[in-house]
Amino acid sequence: MRGKWFAVISFAFILFRLLCASFASAEEAAAEEQDEQLVLTFAGDCTLGAEGWLQGYASSFVQVVREKGFDWPLSGVLDLFLEDDLTLVNLEGTFTVCDKAADKSFTFRAPPEFAEILPLGSVEAVNLANNHTMDYGVQGFEDTIAALDAQGVAHCGQDCPAVVEAKGRKIALLGFTYPLANARLTALYEEIEAYREREDIALIVVSFHWGREMTYEPRADQIRTAHAAIDHGADVVVGTHPHVLQSMEMYNGKPIFYSLGNFCFGGDGRPPDFDTAVMRLAYNVTDGGLRLARLEVIPCSISQQPQSKTQDFRPVKVEGDDAARILKKLSKGARGFAEGFFETGLWIGDLEAEP
Repeated sequence: MRGKWFAVISFAFILFRLLCASFASAEEAAAEEQDEQLVLTFAGDCTLGAEGWLQGYASSFVQVVREKGFDWPLSGVLDLFLEDDLTLVNLEGTFTVCDKAADKSFTFRAPPEFAEILPLGSVEAVNLANNHTMDYGVQGFEDTIAALDAQGVAHCGQDCPAVVEAKGRKIALLGFTYPLANARLTALYEEIEAYREREDIALIVVSFHWGREMTYEPRADQIRTAHAAIDHGADVVVGTHPHVLQSMEMYNGKPIFYSLGNFCFGGDGRPPDFDTAVMRLAYNVTDGGLRLARLEVIPCSISQQPQSKTQDFRPVKVEGDDAARILKKLSKGARGFAEGFFETGLWIGDLEAEP
């Protein structure tokens, strides 16, 4: 009888060891698969400052950050940005000591030390091709570049592309802002083609600051330009400026985000729409280059405060009805995604059947 029980116990122990080994192998395989992927994250307009006349108010972005610390603004999404290999946002404003604003309706600035918000939030790159980069003239622009360089944050802008490296792969970042004049677009397309011909460039990301503010559908010229950019060799098109979410598209296997809306936005304490989203792309790293394997929409709010109140300048992830509403917004006019995508916000490479 003892021998029988001993055999049973021995068998159970061996089975337990095999199961442990199996789980360990699965975990190792998952970790290995993660190592073989290049992950990029995109978010929308980040104004890490405020208008000059608002700087002293307790509810302004500048004073809130002085009270809570430079790590506050992106702390609600830090886990998302830490998980990737590169995070890119649109930096809409300046880091400058200059107080001579341009003659325009809205001008945004913060002291140069506020640039530390970006690395503390695990943001590695910003787009400067937008209508607020020159809010404080040449000095404001130069101060902003110096502040970003001091923090090790890469930056691209109009006629100022950047090449960054992640997991041993080089990524070209190109920025472009309105107006979409034909001559300027031709120059941009030629620039994309030049990077596409370089053997050391694995991905080309083009950031467009375009469209009409507070409109939820992309204009026809946005669509034409996005398609043309991809036809000329871009891998990803990221749009900002409307301050609200616009639709997205999978065009010839390449993602287009027409507008990512506001994100960490100090430009308005109570904007009319708090909805936003983070876009996450994962590329399989192969001997033949990079292949898009996964696209994930992560619904967010620009603030944890209710929309009826002044925002706290700290974007956070949302779930449930809020997430469903955001995905529905993105679905209007969207093209190139299989049925059901906007119920989950998840696209898996070869498993998706594009219509």
